[in-house]
Amino acid sequence: MKNFPPDGTPGPGSGLPHEKPPGDSAPDPDPDPDLDVDLEPDLDLDVDLEPDLDLDSFLETYLRGIIEASQPLSLPDQLADLAPSAMLLARLEDTDLDALDDASLVEVAAAAQRLASAAHALTVRAASKLSASASMNPPVLAAKRKGITHVAGEELAMRLTLSRQEALSLIRQGAALTGHLVATGEALAAGLIDAAKAKLIVETLADQPLQVALEVETEVLPRAPMRTKRQLSNDLAKALISVDPDEAERRRKLAATKRRVCHARPLPDGAASMYLVGPAPEVIALDLALEATARSAKATGDARTMDQLRFDALALVGNNALATGHLGDPELGLPLGLLGGRRPEIQITVSLEHLLPTNGFPEQVNGLEPDHPNPGNPPPNGTSSAFCAEHLAEGE
Repeated sequence: MKNFPPDGTPGPGSGLPHEKPPGDSAPDPDPDPDLDVDLEPDLDLDVDLEPDLDLDSFLETYLRGIIEASQPLSLPDQLADLAPSAMLLARLEDTDLDALDDASLVEVAAAAQRLASAAHALTVRAASKLSASASMNPPVLAAKRKGITHVAGEELAMRLTLSRQEALSLIRQGAALTGHLVATGEALAAGLIDAAKAKLIVETLADQPLQVALEVETEVLPRAPMRTKRQLSNDLAKALISVDPDEAERRRKLAATKRRVCHARPLPDGAASMYLVGPAPEVIALDLALEATARSAKATGDARTMDQLRFDALALVGNNALATGHLGDPELGLPLGLLGGRRPEIQITVSLEHLLPTNGFPEQVNGLEPDHPNPGNPPPNGTSSAFCAEHLAEGE
């Protein structure tokens, strides 16, 4: 049994905390080794004490804080807190995607995207370093070539299976993101923005004066992680106008001189694409004309889709020009010139299989069976449809 002094306060040897008498500077004796009491618990609890808070409410809040502090983070919270690193990559590789819920799968995708951004930041930095290497800048090339005097683009293009222009884009990005746009480079390396957004910022600000580029970057970068690429493009355009209105007008006039319609590019399945760029009023006028034409045809019951009608309306301009020799009204339009000494025309090569029904041949042509239309004398390669028709009609 513990002994207490007459005043009832616990003293030395009682095994309980006690107060030292006033003026007593002697050190406290060691606490009773049999009593396991943590006098200074290391708990970081966010408890707001209010003067009128009753004891029950305080204890409830206190205990809730202890429970929350001891709970492990969920997988989405864990992934969201991890910066791009080898630890994050290992964590993702060890994750069983089939066992995850929707929220976890979203965070896995976001974490993987941060790793991809960090990898792209490393790629462009390496490309920029390569372009500055002495071995990539032979003096003989500098004497013969204007503009780009290194061969790093060719080296990267071959190794990364890119076009030369794509490789040069990596070099330009690396130079900018390690130079005056270093803040954008840091955001890319941290996974805050992706490669597409970083490239957009670099290409938009590449030809701008240093001070303008820095001011625009400062204005748009904080919101860039939460913006889509299209929204970021609009943010950059607005910031450029607000930062330097006079320069924005000069750029508008310069852009108008670069208006163009690119030549058709082949696509799979017999399709092709074209791209045009020019001053906004003219492009919008063309768009509105196609839209109005399509809506008018749709109102009359045309079964084609709006996209099909818009395309057909534009294609009609070219078809009529080839048929009449004039682009637009013959009296007001432009006459078509000669290409290769002849009027422009379209030649379409169609294979025989597409011209003949039922496995390439009719069921019976002049007594010939479909499986063996002419086994002894097949038509030569490259035979025209007219020759084939004549050949089958004669029964040869």
